[in-house]
Amino acid sequence: MRKKTGLLLIILLLIYVTIALFPRFPNHKGSNPLRRASEMPLLIAHGGGNKEFPDNTLEAFYHAYSIDPGMMLETDVSLTKDGVIILSHDTTLDRKTNLVQASIYDIEYQTLVDQEVDFSYQNPVTPSSNGYNVT
Repeated sequence: MRKKTGLLLIILLLIYVTIALFPRFPNHKGSNPLRRASEMPLLIAHGGGNKEFPDNTLEAFYHAYSIDPGMMLETDVSLTKDGVIILSHDTTLDRKTNLVQASIYDIEYQTLVDQEVDFSYQNPVTPSSNGYNVT
């Protein structure tokens, strides 16, 4: 019990010190911190810009970069049960596979390979103008 109490006190002290020393943002008084000095809004390509190319793919990231090299790229990272990195917006597999109520975290990578899971090109959706199937 003493160890738990001591650990709790140390954690609380670390939290307090972190908050006390953390740099505070100045009061912007109506200005938007997500705008550059030129007042252009920062652009974030969700899933790499997933309306033009399949989300979380190199094609999507390259395309977003070609539009604006200063654009922020956002991606979704998950780990399979056996620790393999998967890029997928959904952590459940219902929408893109026939694995009902399955989570990426609960499935081993080989199971995804055996199911022929394709998070981009083989989904039954209307092809976009660039020839890629985009959900």
